[in-house]
Amino acid sequence: MRILLINDISCIGKCSLTVELPLVSLGGETVDILPTSILSTHTGGFTGYTFRDLSEDFPEILKHWKSLGIKYDYIVSGYLANISQIELVKQIKKEFLKDSGIYICDPSCGDNGKLYVGFDENFIKAMKSLVSEADITVPNLTEAEYLVGSKNLTIDELLKKLKEICPHPIITSYREDNKLGAAYLDGDQVVKCMSNAVAGSYHGAGDVFLGALLALIIHHVKFSDAIKIASDYATMSVEETLKEGTEPRYGLAFEKNIPYLVSEMVKHS
Repeated sequence: MRILLINDISCIGKCSLTVELPLVSLGGETVDILPTSILSTHTGGFTGYTFRDLSEDFPEILKHWKSLGIKYDYIVSGYLANISQIELVKQIKKEFLKDSGIYICDPSCGDNGKLYVGFDENFIKAMKSLVSEADITVPNLTEAEYLVGSKNLTIDELLKKLKEICPHPIITSYREDNKLGAAYLDGDQVVKCMSNAVAGSYHGAGDVFLGALLALIIHHVKFSDAIKIASDYATMSVEETLKEGTEPRYGLAFEKNIPYLVSEMVKHS
C-alpha cells in the first residue's frame, strides 16, 4: 500500500506534514509527500514568518513520478497555497490514484470563525469543488461553515449539507457543553466523539487527528472506531501539551501518547 500526503511544511510549530508523516507511517505502509509550500513557522501566533509557494516545482515532480509508474491507494490533501494548486490536486487524483483508491481532503482554509490570510470566497468556491471529489473530508467547524455557506446551522444540519458535497464528512474541533471533539454521520444519525474541552486554541490539532485517523484506517481499524480513537488521541495530545507547559503555538506534544495510538491500532485491527 502507498499513501501520498499533500500539505505544507512548517519548519517550526508542529503541524501539517511534520505531524502527519510520522503518524501515518505508524500504519506500516509507504508514505510519500508533496510539499505545497514551506514556511519558517506556521501562521498561527507567529509574525515575521517566511513563506515560499512551491507550485512551480509540481510539474517536474509529477513528470518524474509518472515516469516511475507510481500509483496511490490513498491521497490526502491539506493546506494548498492557491487556486492553481487546487486544480493540480484534481490532476494528481486523476492521474495517480488507483481505481480502488481513496481521496481524503482536509479543506485547510480557516479556523476560529475566519479564513486564513490570503484566502477569499473565490478560494472557498474552488476548495468546495475539490471537496466534492473526495471520499472523506475533515473540515474543522469554521471550514465546514464556509463550505456550506452558512454559520447558523446545527451540527446535524451542517453535516447533512456537507454530505451533499462529500459522502463522508467529519467535522473536527467541534465544541458543545464544555466538550470538544469530532462529529460525523452514521447513516442519517449524527455521532459525536467528545472529550472535556481544554481552554485555549491549539494549532495543529486537526493534523494530529487526521494523521492518527489515516494510520488507523490503513491498519484496517473500523471507520467508527478509528474516528473515536483519533479524537481521543488528539485530546490526549492537547492535555499533554498543557501539562508540559509548552506554548500552544509551538504545536502539540503528540509524541508522548504514540504508544497509546499503536496499542489501540493493534487492539482494533
